[in-house]
Amino acid sequence: ELEIENLESLSYLNKELQAFAEKIEGDANLCSEAVEIFEELESEEETMVSELFGKRSVTTQVFRRITGGRYGDVRYDPANKTILVVRPSGESLSADKLSKGAFDQLYLSIRIDLAQKLLGGRKGFFVMDDAFLSSSPRRFSEQASLLRRLSRMGWQIVYFTVRAEDSKALGRISGNKVIKLKSLP
Repeated sequence: ELEIENLESLSYLNKELQAFAEKIEGDANLCSEAVEIFEELESEEETMVSELFGKRSVTTQVFRRITGGRYGDVRYDPANKTILVVRPSGESLSADKLSKGAFDQLYLSIRIDLAQKLLGGRKGFFVMDDAFLSSSPRRFSEQASLLRRLSRMGWQIVYFTVRAEDSKALGRISGNKVIKLKSLP
């Protein structure tokens, strides 16, 4: 609402416009710097996620072991932000294409790797709630063996299940007493 009546008011308008342009330029520079920081953070995150995968990763080693070698590698595809599993034949498929049992085994493998990384080599504990519910009897046996190995390495595991046969098998394997919880009203 500035009326230009003389050179003085025109000069004032010029100063205001320059200040406005400088503010916009400053905001643009700040936004550009923020985008660079976010891209750097995203890149660091991608690197951290990638470290969980690959032929030599704990995730791949555990997954290969508990699937009986049906999958030789677990990879991360940063372009599509998906986890891929690779069969010995070289065929790869995304994790969402796995059976429920294989999918559960994959995420157990990832949790084991993450826990080891987060604890820096120290042992911790897992609380599992029917982690093997979708597993066939053979897969359950492989996964129970994995829990036995983790336990021998010093990991503590609390496993909740609704299946009596699972609790009995895990009790035999661990040598621990099975605690049956009362049903909630």
